[in-house]
Amino acid sequence: MPQITVVVPIYKVEKYIDKCVESILAQSFADFDIVLVDDGSPDDCPQICDTYAQKEDRVFVIHKENGGLSDARNAGIDWAMEHSNSEWLAFVDSDDFLHPDYLKTLLNTAQSEDADLVICDFIRVNDQLEVIEKQHKFYDLILEDKKQLFEILYKNWRIVPAWNKLYHKEIFNELRFVFGKIHEDNFAIHHVLMNCRKAVLISQGLYYYRIRDNSIMKTETAKSKLDSFEALIEQYEFCAEHDVLPPKAGAAVEFLNGVLENKQDFDKENKHRYKALKRRFSKIYFSVRSNRRLKKILGFYFPKLYFKTGKTLVKRSLIKEGK
Repeated sequence: MPQITVVVPIYKVEKYIDKCVESILAQSFADFDIVLVDDGSPDDCPQICDTYAQKEDRVFVIHKENGGLSDARNAGIDWAMEHSNSEWLAFVDSDDFLHPDYLKTLLNTAQSEDADLVICDFIRVNDQLEVIEKQHKFYDLILEDKKQLFEILYKNWRIVPAWNKLYHKEIFNELRFVFGKIHEDNFAIHHVLMNCRKAVLISQGLYYYRIRDNSIMKTETAKSKLDSFEALIEQYEFCAEHDVLPPKAGAAVEFLNGVLENKQDFDKENKHRYKALKRRFSKIYFSVRSNRRLKKILGFYFPKLYFKTGKTLVKRSLIKEGK
């Protein structure tokens, strides 16, 4: 019985897929299965996937219509829930690759610490596999307290990606990635942390994240910016609802700063969505106005906006009261 199911979403990566799959098959821990999710790739990826499945009993293939990264990951999760007896899930993007001890180290850590989520550091490489960023402020931590977990989320964005983790499958019993979003990991991470009982961070860089010149994340569009804003706002709303907001308010300043700076980037079609997100943010903005420390921070960074908006709010409240 495999202990881990590795989900690999695949779309237009015929140049990279061999390096990715071979790095998984070469793991020092061998008790796993792999599901390659062909997300309607128009190149030779479907044939390459089938070839691996014919050669290797641990490899399974899903061919589906193109639905994007979230949809492909969800198809892999559904397959693992229905067809595999594995207890654990891992996601690997098809242009990335793994250290030979990746699965062994994460699983041993999960078992020794009785954790249901293990997160490791990662190493950035370019298309030539040259290391372009190695050292991060990533520490060995064992976290059971939810507020501590969410404080780490706001301090270190490197825990956000779906791919540098080993998850107990139960985390995804009622959870899937949001369809159609570019920053899908940002929409999921707060749910993952809430669903896990105990998480462990390890400082070893065992996942190799390839930076491609033509990748989605390298191409900023109005949609990607708005998806990012929406994900951050959703995170904050979720944290407030579940009483796990971090004690520091820097994230709120970051949200506001990002939304304001990019207003001019949106065309008529996207301005409606921008305004809707801004309204959602304004609720966050005013909900934390009573925090003196936050008030000083906002007043320092956005003095004109803060005091102008504050006066408007007071004026409206007086009108409602008939004064």
